[in-house]
Amino acid sequence: MSAEFARRWLRFTPSLNRMILADLPGAPAGVAGTRANDWLTTWSIARHLAADADLLEETRGIRPGLATLPSAPEVTAELMDAAIDYPAALDALLAPSGRPRTDPASALARRLGTILGLLLATVTIGPEETRRAHGEWPAQHWERWAAVRRIALGGGVLRGRLGVVMTDSASRFLADLASPARLVLVDDPRFLVLRGAAHRIGEGVALDCGGSTIKRAVAHRGRPGDIDTVPAPGRVAAEEVIETIAVSAAPLIATWPGPDPVPLSVAIATYVDPDGQPYADQLGPYAPLGNLDAPAALRAASTRHTDRAVEVLLAHDGASALSGARAEAPDTDAAVVLGTALGSGLA
Repeated sequence: MSAEFARRWLRFTPSLNRMILADLPGAPAGVAGTRANDWLTTWSIARHLAADADLLEETRGIRPGLATLPSAPEVTAELMDAAIDYPAALDALLAPSGRPRTDPASALARRLGTILGLLLATVTIGPEETRRAHGEWPAQHWERWAAVRRIALGGGVLRGRLGVVMTDSASRFLADLASPARLVLVDDPRFLVLRGAAHRIGEGVALDCGGSTIKRAVAHRGRPGDIDTVPAPGRVAAEEVIETIAVSAAPLIATWPGPDPVPLSVAIATYVDPDGQPYADQLGPYAPLGNLDAPAALRAASTRHTDRAVEVLLAHDGASALSGARAEAPDTDAAVVLGTALGSGLA
């Protein structure tokens, strides 16, 4: 770490991942008091699907290459890697028309949607016991969530039919509580964050650095062009994380037709300060970036790989998701993204 660089820490934890779900009317049995990421992330959905032996057998019938989950109870990088395809497999089970609402796949999808509704009711209603359990959240943050009226939903978990079923169940749960919050499942939810990264720069190169993959595209007039994906960095040192991001962006930077410096907009699954510097002492594959000057390091690595000057804009993936949602619907108050982890952004 250079003498000029000083680590920065979050004053509070705005993440929804560890939000303790409230005991509200209609909450599914056994859910109140648990954490949101025990249900709504890629790895937790995989565990719930695999816990039903008959459903897992049916899933393997249409996805024979589905990985076996580690048996250890800990949440590890190996679990996250093995779980990547499970939400898509659950979506594939829901795709055939005429499936009864009582079948295990439909029941699991509806239950997950109800829990999503419970999470959003927890933060928008903010029951007193929940506020006490999350003393790190300032009162202003609860007030901001209480004022939310339109919430955009995105992320890879909410693809296809699975996203429709979960959004419908979540909306029903909120309606039963007379909540004023309205949920909107965005078009092509997998790429909401990338659309936000593209919108933030208008012209240049856009990346969505998620927990499992990095999505990339050239941005034109605030929209991503052809999109492809490459693997996320995994659990490695900060310099290797920077190298993975730079190598992912390099082919698009090298061929971008505009003048230097090339604008590079990076949405990243970790919290950053207003200057785009990741905070220290976070979790996930991008946590090591809090230990170095990430924008400067990424700028240098990108130039080294392309011989072009690069201007880096780093943003939290939840904030980028909100930017993408507001580009299509300016009255959007919040965005929530379901993937390897839960991301959120507040207007």
